[in-house]
Amino acid sequence: MSDVLLDMLAVSQRAASWRFDLLDQSRQVIQASLQVNRDQPPQLSVDTSKATKRTLTGLQLTPDVINDIDVIQDRLGLTMLFHDGTEKPQGVFLFSEVTAVILSSMDDTVLSVPALNLVDQSLIVDQQTDRTIAYSPGKRITDAIIELLSELPIQFVVDSSGAVISSSQEAIAWPAGTSRLRIVNELAAMIGYHELYFDNAGVAQLHLMPNPETAAEDVVIDYPMGGRTYLGLTTKTTNLLDLPNRFVVVNNGATQASVYGVYDIPDSAPHSAANRGYVRAHVEQMQGIDTNDDAALAARALARSWQFPYETVQFSGPPDPRHDTYNVIDYEGTRYLELSWSMACRDGMPMQHNVRRTYEAEPGEVFSP
Repeated sequence: MSDVLLDMLAVSQRAASWRFDLLDQSRQVIQASLQVNRDQPPQLSVDTSKATKRTLTGLQLTPDVINDIDVIQDRLGLTMLFHDGTEKPQGVFLFSEVTAVILSSMDDTVLSVPALNLVDQSLIVDQQTDRTIAYSPGKRITDAIIELLSELPIQFVVDSSGAVISSSQEAIAWPAGTSRLRIVNELAAMIGYHELYFDNAGVAQLHLMPNPETAAEDVVIDYPMGGRTYLGLTTKTTNLLDLPNRFVVVNNGATQASVYGVYDIPDSAPHSAANRGYVRAHVEQMQGIDTNDDAALAARALARSWQFPYETVQFSGPPDPRHDTYNVIDYEGTRYLELSWSMACRDGMPMQHNVRRTYEAEPGEVFSP
């Protein structure tokens, strides 16, 4: 599919539908095109502020269909279909909750229909460890992450990094009973990576936190002024008073020398120290960081995260399968990082977006002692 159709360029209409396939644990199709209640479509959502970022809620199946599903072993694959024959995957899900929905017809006949809530494969990662997880000084951090994920029945992509566990402190450790997902995300934060997420194809991803200002044009999703944004459904919010303008990351381990990094919001930002007249700092402690440069990288990633939205925009548009997780959005000429999105799996329903603006310092403005 070309972006012309998705961007609604030279076309005024398009048609889309969704297919729900039952999969086995190896993600092979057991039953294609499950019959779902199209009058009450499920809601597909991605939210970067949550540990499990992708959910599918309110999926209604007939009782005879649900009886053939093993909600423990089976998976569900969601695909978006377009009238030109293009198919776009929208996630692989595990069954998490079944709720009885009571429907009453005109003649007062009552029918119980199960409604299913599903989550992505983060559920597999977000389980307690059965042993202490520890790493010695000098261990490459991405190697540790890969070892943790390799023990699980998932596919994943982790960008390699040369950063290592601090050589100036004792081993870092998490006790038995700690969520494996928490360990992975804490290791990722040490090197400025975003949290683990499962993409549209059902593959786990870990990379550097995106920089909206330097992202390549071919990965930016555009919403130009007067384009495909639905009118009357846009909200802009600012949170100036409470937003930090300095982010500090400190190694909280038993180090012989202090390891810390500082990322200052650039002077051009409305909430910068230069414009505000004083520093408002946010400090986080992270074990295992080896160098000041690594700490500064972690501080920069922290500044881009969902926790500190200065300027957010909520808007709606047509369903678009290009959206995944941590996307860069160009909204009316300004670049944002997408925090969350949601859409009902039925054609003609709006896709809702929540994006956050970040302010990037020039390299010379990043303070890393």
